[in-house]
Parts: sequence; structure tokens; C-alpha cells
Amino acid sequence: MDEKGYYVRTEQYLPILERKEELGTFPVPMVNTAVLIDARKRLSRRLTFDPVEVEDSVTADGRHTIPYDDIIAFAKSAHAAGIELYIDNRHVYGYIPPPLSSDSGKEDAQLRQTLLELQLEALIEGRPFPVASTLQAYIEPVHEGEHERLGVDAVYVINLRRRPERRRRMQATLALLNIKATFWDATDGKVLSEEYLERHRISSLEGYLDPYHQRPMTFGEIGCFLSHYRIWEEAKRKNYSAIIILEDDVRFERNFRAKWATAWARFEELQSKKRGAQYDFLYLGRKLNGDPASEETVDSTFVRPGYSYWTIGYLVTRSGIEKLLGASPLGRMIPVDEYLPLLYGSHPNLTLGEVYSSGGTDRRVQRLNALSLKQLIISPTHYVGDAAYISDTEQSNEVHSKKSQPNEVGEEELEEVEEEVMKEGRIDVSGSSNSGGGLQPPPPSSSLSSIEHFEL
Repeated sequence: MDEKGYYVRTEQYLPILERKEELGTFPVPMVNTAVLIDARKRLSRRLTFDPVEVEDSVTADGRHTIPYDDIIAFAKSAHAAGIELYIDNRHVYGYIPPPLSSDSGKEDAQLRQTLLELQLEALIEGRPFPVASTLQAYIEPVHEGEHERLGVDAVYVINLRRRPERRRRMQATLALLNIKATFWDATDGKVLSEEYLERHRISSLEGYLDPYHQRPMTFGEIGCFLSHYRIWEEAKRKNYSAIIILEDDVRFERNFRAKWATAWARFEELQSKKRGAQYDFLYLGRKLNGDPASEETVDSTFVRPGYSYWTIGYLVTRSGIEKLLGASPLGRMIPVDEYLPLLYGSHPNLTLGEVYSSGGTDRRVQRLNALSLKQLIISPTHYVGDAAYISDTEQSNEVHSKKSQPNEVGEEELEEVEEEVMKEGRIDVSGSSNSGGGLQPPPPSSSLSSIEHFEL
């Protein structure tokens, strides 16, 4: 707290508040809104929310030494009594909506938005919560068949068939946000094998090691890359001008639809005014590996992204798809969130760039003209350390390692998988079939029968 009693953020503030990196019980100078007090302790009687009752808060001539604020008064009284305040972020105890505006004309709209945000958050943490009858009028009805595609040709959601709980959550989330999306069956690394990759001329880049773990690519990372790659292929076949790709573990930030509408309008405006090469890629969410100050600001909405991870959500245009496919990555594959910054020229490993620029002219890299939103509008639902965190890319066998021979299915079963996937289509949230070609091996039926289905 500063001299006047207002809080000052430290570097720990956001990681603790957002539960992204640190979980535990932490001493803090003040607590806002919700406190648990052990009234059995005598010292608790010295706590107060009234600034007038705080020791030394009023001078002899009646002047207040601290702001007339209940939260500051409580913190000051605790400090004067020698009572330590703590925040516990190990569990999600509930949700506190922001206060409504004093403008009566906006209260209904604000209440509707607040209830929508609470519904979305509840879907991440567990079952949808019941709505009191007094609030039912403020819940927007879900209109079947009237969902929108956010201004682009298609919105894809990548989902593993053995993760049905994630699909159900995303279906409910997209319905609340009125977004029409196509669910794409992810290529599952658990059904890939060395033989399968060799037969289809898919291989990781020779000598590649993960920059953090110093290990080769995993089958999960190859499956993840192929999932994105096959969507790029379909978008090219259908001659789409722009698509959005989401992964199934995304959290939509508050006022997502309004923020996206503003960003999309600005993106189109930039495209119309830009001379030369058009922008062909846009991050909606990412993890920057470096200093944000090092990134070039384009305007109040966009920056040119530095070396970034995550492929949880991005927009790519027709020209961007051509570049992503044109670099011929299947025979020299690296993880997709390494591949993207390599193509837009921000990867710190210059050797990778040289490798991808070598070979024939048909294999040369055409640089993506990429942007990122300054204020990201999606993020992961869970982070490393969260109880519900799952990584299907990290937690899988490495390619070209002894333990990857064989993977979970044999060659004969893979043949059946391939035949099955060629017959199946993609299902969008409205229930219509969207045929997708390419190699998308789902888990075999023998594996599906043993998978536990989690209810949200």
C-alpha cells in the first residue's frame, strides 16, 4: 500500500489473482470484497470497516489521514492490530460480478453481460449453475440455427474424440456466445506410430530438440500439427478467404463478442488501406516468450508479434494458408507453435530459418505478415499446475525413441482407423455434416470403450 492507503501492484499480483502460475496462501496488505474472519479471536474485535474508528486516522482538528474508504480502513485496522491478511487462491470459491453502472439505461445490458460471463466461467469450472427465477428475464435465449461465424468463412474448433467433456463445454460456450463453429476431429498422437509416419512421409526435422526440455518431438505434437495442417488444407480446397481456428481449451475474455467485432473491423480497415503485402495472420491469444516492449506497435489494437507460443486461437487468411502449406512442413516438422513464429520471422533460432529457406525454390519460406491483438481476447482454461490441466502434446511418447516402438495401436488397427476416418465427416454445432478429407485417424473403438467420460 502507498502512503495514502491505496494498493500498489507487485509482479506477483496478476499471477496470484489469475491463478496462472502461483497457487497457495499469500500474505497481502489488503483484501477486497470478501474476507473470512475468525470472530473467536479477541484481536478480531479491533477490525473495522469504519475509517473513523481506525487508530490515528483522524487528527486533532478533525482531518482524515486515510481516504474515507471501507477496504482501506479494514486493512489499516488489521495492520494496527498486528493481524496478517492472506489471500488463498487454491480454490475457486465463487464469482463476484463487477458493480453495475449508475446509469439506469445501461443496467439491464450490464446485468445480461454479467450473467453471460458467469455462465461461461461456470462451464469452465464445473456444471452450469441454476438461475434464479428473478434473473431468468436477463438470460439471453439460445436461438438454434442463428449462430454467426464472427465475420469469417468458418470457425474451426479442434477436439480429440477421446475428450468429449471438452467438446460439450465448447458447444455450450459457443451457443451462449452465438458462434457457429465446425468441430474438427484432432489427429490423436496416441494412435500414431513410426510406421504410420513413414508411410505418409511425415517426419520431424532432423536434429530438432525442444528448446526447453531438450527432447525430440512427441507423437502428441505431431498430432497437434497435423490437426492444424488438415484444416489449412480444407480451407484451401474450399477457397476460404479467412478462417479462425480455436483449440478446445480456450477461455473467452469478458465482452468477447464486442471486442472481436471492434478488432475485426479494424483488421479489415487495415487491409483496405495497406499497400503491398496484406496481413495474413492474427493471434487472438498467445504466450509471448520475451519482453512486450520489444514488439512493434502497429496501432492501439495490434502489435507485430515476437516469438510466441500457443495455438489456442488465431485467424489466418487465404494468403496465410498458402504460405503455411507452401513451406512443405510435413517432411521437416517442428511443433506448430514453433512453426508459426518461424514463418513470421520472430523465431530466435536462426538455424531453423536457414533450414527452412534451403532446398528448392518450391520449399522456400514465404514470410507470414502477422499481427497480434494488443489486448488478447482468449486464454487457456487451465495452466500448468492447475488440477484440471491436461496436455495431450507434452504427455505422449517421443518420436524416434525406444519407448515409442510401438505406440498404442498396431499397423493393422491403423489401417482400419484410416478407412474409418475417410468415411466420416466433421460435425458443426448445428449438427450438419462437413466433410473433411486428409488423414485424421481417430482413436480405435477398443480404446474408446475404456475412456472415462467426465460430466461438466
